[in-house]
Amino acid sequence: MNLFESMIVKLSFYAALQPAKNIRSVFAFPASSFARLFARFIFFTAVLSIVHPADSDAAILGNIKVTSALGQPFAAEIDISALEGDEFAQIQTRIAGPETYEAAKLEYPTVVRLIRVTTERDGSGDVKSSRAKLKLTSNTAINEPSINLLVEFTTGNGRLVQKYSVLLDLPKLGR
Repeated sequence: MNLFESMIVKLSFYAALQPAKNIRSVFAFPASSFARLFARFIFFTAVLSIVHPADSDAAILGNIKVTSALGQPFAAEIDISALEGDEFAQIQTRIAGPETYEAAKLEYPTVVRLIRVTTERDGSGDVKSSRAKLKLTSNTAINEPSINLLVEFTTGNGRLVQKYSVLLDLPKLGR
């Protein structure tokens, strides 16, 4: 949730808590005070969301697919959806720095310094039919069984910080 969306929710809640000057004009039909409060909250949220609709053209990061195990170099992929063709050239990605982890109230795992993020396209050279994804890799083995990753994803439309909790399995024994 970005700053503007959080302000919308706060303003909606604040407006819903304010006493109505004319109760008949604003949702007089609910019987209980809680129902009236809830109905007013929904009404003001709807009005504010119409005034400022969410970005429909913003890229979305999918789930993480980890392909490595504990004690191996890290390898994972994250699909990117709702990405416009010309937006791919503007993508900037990285693992967040210590200040972003602190702002998210997470401990900064030093092992994330070993992980690199790159963007690539799957499929044909055609921009419309290819899929974009993030590849997260490391050159050295990762020996932490769980890692909280904050991935910073920036395009021309703005910045997104997505949290991923990764659990690394033990390597499979071959027979």
